[in-house]
Amino acid sequence: MIRIAKGWLRETSLNFNPEMLSFLAHRITGLGVVLFLFGHMFSLGTRMLGPDAFNKTMRAYDSSLFHFFEWILFIACVFHGLNGLRIIAVDILSLTRKQRELTFWVVAVTAVLAAAAMLFFFPTVRDAVTF
Repeated sequence: MIRIAKGWLRETSLNFNPEMLSFLAHRITGLGVVLFLFGHMFSLGTRMLGPDAFNKTMRAYDSSLFHFFEWILFIACVFHGLNGLRIIAVDILSLTRKQRELTFWVVAVTAVLAAAAMLFFFPTVRDAVTF
């Protein structure tokens, strides 16, 4: 694992550009989503211990810290999905020369959706914003 991380860092330092950072972020968000799925299965597994254990687990997750982590998970999923679509578009539609522009749009759309999602993940933000 450390050898892989050193390889990523070496490759990033040799080819430092937005697309390389996008590649690293794509890998990291993918690993993060997989790790979340294991935690999610563990949480749902408490249902097998009875309704009280499950309800206790769910109450523990209803905190500002876990709302923040849910928001981070949302950002990771949005970025990973949009970046995956960018990779598909570059490969299938031969948009190699447009990679930098497409990477910018992936990051921009992710940032806009992350800002909008704050209204849903953080009740205090939603209460503070008036429309």
